[in-house]
Amino acid sequence: MREERLEGLAIPVLRLFHPDHGLAQLLRGGGSGVTGSGVAGSGGRLARLVHRRPLYHLSAMEPHGEETAAAVFDFVCLYEEDGDEGRVRSLGEYLRRFPRHEVAIAEEFLRLQREEAGQDAPLQSGLIEPAAAGHDEEPDRVGPYRLLEELGQGGQGSVWVAEDTRIRRTVALKLLAGAFVTDHRRARLRREAEALAALAHPCICPVLDADVEADPPWIAMPVLEGHDLGHALEQARTRAGTGDGAGGSVVGGAGKPAAHGRGPVLLPSTRSELHGLLRFFEAAARATHAAHEAGVVHRDLKPGNLFVHQEGRPVLLDFGLATDGSGVGEALTQSGDVFGTPAYMAPEQHDGRMGEVGPRSDVFALGVTLYEALTGERPFQGASLFELQQAVLHAPVADPRPRCPVAGDDLVAVLRVALDKDPSRRYPSALGLAEDLRRICDYEPVEARPAGPLLRLGRWARRNPGVASGQIGRAHV
Repeated sequence: MREERLEGLAIPVLRLFHPDHGLAQLLRGGGSGVTGSGVAGSGGRLARLVHRRPLYHLSAMEPHGEETAAAVFDFVCLYEEDGDEGRVRSLGEYLRRFPRHEVAIAEEFLRLQREEAGQDAPLQSGLIEPAAAGHDEEPDRVGPYRLLEELGQGGQGSVWVAEDTRIRRTVALKLLAGAFVTDHRRARLRREAEALAALAHPCICPVLDADVEADPPWIAMPVLEGHDLGHALEQARTRAGTGDGAGGSVVGGAGKPAAHGRGPVLLPSTRSELHGLLRFFEAAARATHAAHEAGVVHRDLKPGNLFVHQEGRPVLLDFGLATDGSGVGEALTQSGDVFGTPAYMAPEQHDGRMGEVGPRSDVFALGVTLYEALTGERPFQGASLFELQQAVLHAPVADPRPRCPVAGDDLVAVLRVALDKDPSRRYPSALGLAEDLRRICDYEPVEARPAGPLLRLGRWARRNPGVASGQIGRAHV
């Protein structure tokens, strides 16, 4: 099942530019999921845009046609929204919001201006040179930073390697972009910046600078040398599937590749490899506990947010869904909303019981990630989101030892406590998980005590009420 974050909405922008690409179907209500507050609310404004003017031609945007088309669409939606709400922005303001697409944005801006002035003749593409499009603004600048290289792009923004022109420092610059710059997402970016600013830990990526009121909003963080655990897991699974061995540290991936990277061996096959992996997760759990002690709950821990530094230590990333325990984060969350990545979310997150989401929810996510690092598979799976939710809510944790024979009884007990359906039966803190992982490596008895036979029987009966009723009936006969 493809991972995707439920909070927010990834819109198939390229399907919106031409009737042959599904636009007519979308406007008739048959499109694929453009709902809520994603881009101007599906029908009305989008239909008005399409009927009023042809959007920018994809053929004029090579070699980056798709990205530029998406940027132009976002710009037109924003321009229309500004007009509806009486806001007036200069061309320079729009250009700063859409770095790398200045020429296309400037041409579309002038086209809109000409139409509003009653001049129907369309502006020919290519009339604006890059130097003219930026005017006195450098097109590769965001605040005091000069953009150097794009590291990655998501549905709501991008991450760049950038140079701080004030002190000649290289940073990773996280940008929101386009129509996704909403008050809600500014608040979420502000929450991430505030959460990181409150933390000082070698295994948590710090924030160096931020301006969430800028256009576009941004956060500056250090450039990390290494790779994320999700990328490493994919490579480890590939090697295991092709017979090249299940273990081995993977260097490179998302972010800048490390020249001499060290990290845990995934899918371990020896006790030494197992202990190295458990030490890695012990450090990650201690960093998570440090965040909890500062009042910050991550809520979206997963392999993609667990970075393997070239020195071998874990670094927690992406606190965009974090809460600080003050109620501010919860005020941004409607009752029943689901936040996180489904395969790593605790049962209380799937149920929308936001009052129960806390440190123990992060312990559950760490347990899922550790299980996956040991076996190459997640403990709960499903062919659809509904099936996955049912597995998380009701399915027992499968014994990892058929796929990871070096996992002993103590580690199985630790995993079952971390992944318990009932938050009150999990480790009360990430520190408790970290300490039990340390005990395994130091050959000490663990404190984890999984559910006993009576509790397991009660849970089985709740999962299989019909069968349980039949058994009870036969017992009375």
